Amino acid sequence: MDGGQTFVHSEVQRWSVAVARAWRRDMDTVLELHGGPIYAMTRAPHGEDWDKWRKFVALVGFRFHAAVTVADGTRHSVYVRTR
Repeated sequence: MDGGQTFVHSEVQRWSVAVARAWRRDMDTVLELHGGPIYAMTRAPHGEDWDKWRKFVALVGFRFHAAVTVADGTRHSVYVRTR
């Protein structure tokens, strides 16, 4: 991926559908102000629960965008959210 992308960082220790809905509303506001797109990826989700992380990012409106290899050689999935 080229430079210039905006990535979001958040830490959610315990999430629920209510937390996801609130976070999605917050992201709606950020996207309205920013214009998008905004990207997300993780090295290691809390508790190493990748399925839960993917479910959360989908609930808050992100979709799979690309798989990338970072400097240390590990592969990561990148998700994107647009308006």
